[in-house]
Amino acid sequence: MAQDAAGPDPGRIRDREGFARELTMLRERAGLTVRQVAARAGSPGAHSTIGDWFAGRGLPSLALRQLFERVLAVCGAAEVTAWVDAWQRVRRGRSRRREGVEPYRGLAGFEAEHAAWFFGRDALTERLLRAVTQLDGSEPDGGGLRLVVGASGAGKSSLLRAGLAAALRERGRAVTVCTPASRPVIAARPGEVLIVDQFEEIFTTSREPTSREPTSREPEQAVFVDALVRAAAGGTVVVIGLRADFYGHLLRFPDLAAVAQHGQVAVGPMTRDELRDAIVEPARKAGLAIEDALVELLLREAGRAHDAGVLPLLSHALYATWLNDQGHGLTVAGYQEAGGIEGAVAASATEIYEELPPERRELARRLFLHLVHVSADAADTRRRVSSADLPSAGPAMTEVLHRFADQRLLTLDHDTVEITHEALLSAWPLLADWLAADRAALLLGRRFAADAQAWRHERSDPDVLYRGARLLAAQEWAQRHPSDVTPTMADFLRASGRQVRRRTRRLYQTIAALVALVVVAAVAAVTASQAQRTAVRQRDQALSRRLAGDAIALRGTNPALSAQLGLAAYRLADTPEARGSVLSAPAVPYATRLTAHRAPAYATAFTPTAAPSPRRVSTAPYACGTSPTRTVPRPSRSSAAPAR
Repeated sequence: MAQDAAGPDPGRIRDREGFARELTMLRERAGLTVRQVAARAGSPGAHSTIGDWFAGRGLPSLALRQLFERVLAVCGAAEVTAWVDAWQRVRRGRSRRREGVEPYRGLAGFEAEHAAWFFGRDALTERLLRAVTQLDGSEPDGGGLRLVVGASGAGKSSLLRAGLAAALRERGRAVTVCTPASRPVIAARPGEVLIVDQFEEIFTTSREPTSREPTSREPEQAVFVDALVRAAAGGTVVVIGLRADFYGHLLRFPDLAAVAQHGQVAVGPMTRDELRDAIVEPARKAGLAIEDALVELLLREAGRAHDAGVLPLLSHALYATWLNDQGHGLTVAGYQEAGGIEGAVAASATEIYEELPPERRELARRLFLHLVHVSADAADTRRRVSSADLPSAGPAMTEVLHRFADQRLLTLDHDTVEITHEALLSAWPLLADWLAADRAALLLGRRFAADAQAWRHERSDPDVLYRGARLLAAQEWAQRHPSDVTPTMADFLRASGRQVRRRTRRLYQTIAALVALVVVAAVAAVTASQAQRTAVRQRDQALSRRLAGDAIALRGTNPALSAQLGLAAYRLADTPEARGSVLSAPAVPYATRLTAHRAPAYATAFTPTAAPSPRRVSTAPYACGTSPTRTVPRPSRSSAAPAR
């Protein structure tokens, strides 16, 4: 919103000088000095930085946006949004890629063609050259393995490509540089040097098998390592570049563990002199002026980091400072405006992200999450992805890709996309927050994608399909991330669902068959039990009738036994015959003739217990139960009649 002609107007701002002029007019109209503005903005120690804004020596960086807005409020700006838009407009105009020679690579590494701009690693390059030369003479046919290990950001790739590879080619050697993810054809070629950069990719990427590779189920990592070992034994010098945090993974392979003991070159932090060369020499070669104060500031901040992985951050800070240069050379003000070593990467990425419309911001978030390999047991790494496998396509995605690629935050190579350097994963807080918030879903999605690829490679092997909790988790993930589901993942999910449904049907059929068998067995058991009870009842009735008939037959000769048999028959089964035998028993006197005693009897006695000598009378042969035992003295021979 324009103010009066003599007053400050953010709409007139087109460059840094205009920004400083209008901002100074705003401060003077408020009647404040720079120190008063800094104090009232709550940052009295930042009066020098704020003074650079008013003097035109620098612009507020993205990290200082809140401070800039407080300065505007202190100075009484009526339209803070218009001032912020003007500030961003100037930053965008100054951040466009400059034409001509680029002295600094930013997050991008040095390739062999950039060897003339690669400074600071002369000593380490010579050491690697000697190591390769030693292998040439150590075996009759030459060949062997060498290992180059360093922290992420230590400059391994640049050393191998712009250092070793370029130096070998200058000496007439044939050199091939590859990465595991590029699926190189590994073969023995005596006299040739094979440089395998980013060897950690064999642990973080799943390569699809090709017709050139074996079709066995042996792990692809072991296949790749065996191919390298065979090539080294056949006369090829193999140089492996490895990120240090994957060192333990490499030691699982005995051949590589042996190389780590005696054939290893470690890439550590640069010395102060090496850092000075890396900072100053590219500017000198490009004919750029660089402030001595900036050089000392960079050396101090890089040394304070005590981190071998600071090089990408330093390189990007120099690159951003160079982009913002408007003929003044590389200055401290330009460096601070870019965000410095710790903030330049985040400032560049955040600026691009905030300039995107809301729908493209969400597309950028999904894109970067798709370009990161997350693992439960390893550090996060960048992930090279085919353009066909991006979470979206079309003009919107193309714009997002090129916006970040222009600042060398993304690398576009033919049909693949990747984050330029792992440093972005930790240097950009917004990306780190995305990864932390979505880690569980990312792990599930990566496992889902890998299992789907394995299923496809195994010719749709049903044994690798999901079921149970894993299938439910994958289905839920697919519903929440429909744009991230590839055709292979969709086929895998459908096949898993079909298999589960088939298994469920078979399970129901089995359960139904088992239930039918149980019912049949139960019916058979009940029938058998009823038949058994019927047979027992019929047997008891037949025996009861028989006993009743015997009781009737004995009634005249042995009424006592007859009565007992009748009672036993009734107890065995309530038949009409048994009932009649019991009811008719009282009609006959109850008596037992004792024929064993033949002597005269003058008296009789009865006892319920058995005597030692008398004979016991029992009805046991009829199985009619027990009855009282009657005993009598043996009769004398002179007895004329039996006693009753």
